[in-house]
Amino acid sequence: MLVQRLKAFVGVILATVLVLGAWAQAPQQNYKDRAEYDLYSSILKETNAQKKLELLNQWKDKYPATDFKSERLALYLTAYQALNKGPEMLATAKEMVAANPKNMQGLYWVAIFTLNNTSADQLEAGQKAAQSLLANVEETFAAAKKPAAVPEEAWKKERNNIEILAHTTLGWVAMTRKENDSAVQAFKKVLEINAVNAQVSYWLGTVMLRKAETQGEGLYHIARASVLEGQGAMDPNTKGQLQAYIQKVYAQYHGDSSGLDELKAKAKESVMPPADFKVKRADEMAAEKEEEFRKTNPMMALWMSIKKELTGANSDAYFASSVKDAHLPGGAMGVEKFKGKVIEQKPARNPKEIVLGISDATTPEVTLKLETGFMAGTAPVGTEIEFTGVVSSFTKDPFMVTMDVEKKEQISGWPAPAPAVKKAAPKKAAPKKKEFPLPDGRGSVTRLPSRARRSHLVAAQIVVVQVFQPAPQFVVLHLVGGGRGRLGRFEHRFLHVDRAIQAQGDGQRVGRARIDADQLPVPVQPDQRVEGIVLQFVHHHLADAGAQAQQQSLDQVVGHGPGRGHLLDLQGDGVGFVNADPDGQNGVAVDVFQNHDRHIGDRIHHQPADLHLDFHGGSLTTPLDQIAHQRVRTGPRDAHWQAGTG
Repeated sequence: MLVQRLKAFVGVILATVLVLGAWAQAPQQNYKDRAEYDLYSSILKETNAQKKLELLNQWKDKYPATDFKSERLALYLTAYQALNKGPEMLATAKEMVAANPKNMQGLYWVAIFTLNNTSADQLEAGQKAAQSLLANVEETFAAAKKPAAVPEEAWKKERNNIEILAHTTLGWVAMTRKENDSAVQAFKKVLEINAVNAQVSYWLGTVMLRKAETQGEGLYHIARASVLEGQGAMDPNTKGQLQAYIQKVYAQYHGDSSGLDELKAKAKESVMPPADFKVKRADEMAAEKEEEFRKTNPMMALWMSIKKELTGANSDAYFASSVKDAHLPGGAMGVEKFKGKVIEQKPARNPKEIVLGISDATTPEVTLKLETGFMAGTAPVGTEIEFTGVVSSFTKDPFMVTMDVEKKEQISGWPAPAPAVKKAAPKKAAPKKKEFPLPDGRGSVTRLPSRARRSHLVAAQIVVVQVFQPAPQFVVLHLVGGGRGRLGRFEHRFLHVDRAIQAQGDGQRVGRARIDADQLPVPVQPDQRVEGIVLQFVHHHLADAGAQAQQQSLDQVVGHGPGRGHLLDLQGDGVGFVNADPDGQNGVAVDVFQNHDRHIGDRIHHQPADLHLDFHGGSLTTPLDQIAHQRVRTGPRDAHWQAGTG
């Protein structure tokens, strides 16, 4: 396209200049004869290019030597141009330059025919012709030589066209020879003279793409060539091809097509890029993305780096030198543990091998070997866990890294084993309480079934809620003299007939008598064998030898220690009077801790006791209130209990 425009230009401008020059020089030249003059005149008048060429050949044959040799070559050149005979034109132009090195018409055509020609001879001839054009342009287009009919602006424009051709030819020669710096310099000279030159912008971009440091700017000039419109632009077909080309090379350089539209817009506005212009390379973009990736996901960045090396050409060497027996990730890039998703586990429960995917949830990449199989239970596929371990081996294809894990603490995120499902035990009804009335309607006792009595440590209430109302006054009698017989009748009437509880292997007696005056009541700590009595205030008439009505004897509260036999309930562990006081007199309740067998306490059996009292020591001169101060001891095998003072 450029060559065709240049050819058209030469045919109009330079031909005019040469014709004017020829006429100016004609009076000084001589014809050989009239026939040469007539022949020359007929050639100038002939408009048919082919007939003109025939006449020129006649002139050359008849007059090989002539004073008008340069004019004849110029006429040959125009005839060949009209007939589109390029090689003949180039040969003629070279002949013209050989005859006169300053022949601007010959130099011009030699330069034009160098473009798109890559032969060494033509490149050499074209370089010389371009240099000669630049060297003679001042003289050729001097103001004094301007024809009067040519406007000043047109004269200056034709000079610029000569310079454009010369620099374009020099750039082409340097580009073809891969003299890139010289080519860039020459092409930029062209664009300084004429900014709208899509062909030169494309060539300039092509040269600049050859060097890494100028590739970004090269993309700029190619983009400009693809968007220029009007005079100096590419033809539509070439322009379409160029747009596809810039799309391809830009994506290769940048990594994708992002920013290309912005680049085209800038290139269309200005022939040269701004000073701060830069198109980032794909590796720069990748480095920036990788750096951003390292900041946002250092674990994945580290893993991808390791995987890249283990799948590369030098994978074995990298594994041996940097990975084998290494504890990974080991804190590299601040990463303490890798994260992966469970793909498979062997066996399905309590696994000893776990296959994980790190890059995604479906690609197996890591196998964890658990030396002792310490992971209990199972993890659903897709469960994300964190881990660290020592690399023992790897395979490149299919890719797999095997790591040994020694401790459970090296893995986190493993689901806790689900607890075994137990059937709920049927609820048992609360044990029913049984109440038994005391004789003569003096209260009742409550007894729990024996299955409710189990051993455990509780705060047991030892003391009875209420105590008996003192016996009727007729019970109070003097025990001196015949008092013994009266007690016998009392026993027989109230406590012996059809009301006796026969002892079932427990021996009972009152031992270790205590005589105290007025004492504060203190709970006695129960033990495994001894029953303690809560001491009461006692009003004791020391001077009175006779017995007085003693309520205290019956006001005592008896507590049993666990695990022993009892007076009133031979199956329970604790006894106490309940609801025995018709007049509402209450006893005192004191709590103590005891090693109990889940049995809170038994109450008095509904059967009255068979009290076979054996009084030792003759007469009963001991007051009954002293008996109340005795501690009752139960023996494991004695069938009776005895009261005594010693």
